[in-house]
Amino acid sequence: MQAKLVVLAALSLAACNKPEVVVAPPPTPLPIATPEPAPVAIATPTAAPVRHLAPEGVFYLVSWVRVEKDDGITGLPPGTGVKLVRPGVYLTPAGEWPMVDNLVTNDLDVARAARDSAVSREAASKQWQAAEQARAAAAADARQKADSKTNSAQLADLDRLGLTRKLDALRQRKAALETEISNLSAAQSRENYGRRILGRIESNSSGDAIGPARADLAQVEGQIRDAEAALARLK
Repeated sequence: MQAKLVVLAALSLAACNKPEVVVAPPPTPLPIATPEPAPVAIATPTAAPVRHLAPEGVFYLVSWVRVEKDDGITGLPPGTGVKLVRPGVYLTPAGEWPMVDNLVTNDLDVARAARDSAVSREAASKQWQAAEQARAAAAADARQKADSKTNSAQLADLDRLGLTRKLDALRQRKAALETEISNLSAAQSRENYGRRILGRIESNSSGDAIGPARADLAQVEGQIRDAEAALARLK
């Protein structure tokens, strides 16, 4: 009985000396960083290009104009200066003549571009005609010298050489016209931008010039096809 009391006392003492468990408080959460708003880009307005205008009442042609009078017909090229007499009627170097507004402009830059384009096309056309005449003369001279010969192979070689040279010249002319049309299309886009965005009022001179250039290109392409077909028959 005494031993049982000793065991109970020991157990009671052990229970009293049991270490106390301390629970740590939960960690404080870190603050959430608020992202700063992205800077807003502010568009800077584009300054309108400076226009160079003719004096009051003075205009310039942007296309060829045909003036028919009793004493004859006069062709006025782009860049020709005219003066407004009354609405729809202008004083030209060939006298007074009615014209629609899209044939003239008071913008000196537009007038200068129309004039330069016409001069360039006229020079290229004259150069082309001179080269064609020279090639035709050379071919005629070569045929005349070959008339005394009965060798058809030599005549075929001459024709083949002439056609080959003609094809080369036609292809060069085609490339030049394609470049001109591309430049005119770019100028037309700028003019359309000026009318649509900047509110400019001006004639569509580049658009007027694209049509004749495309007609020249179609004619040259037809000549190329004919020359290629003739050359194929000789081979």
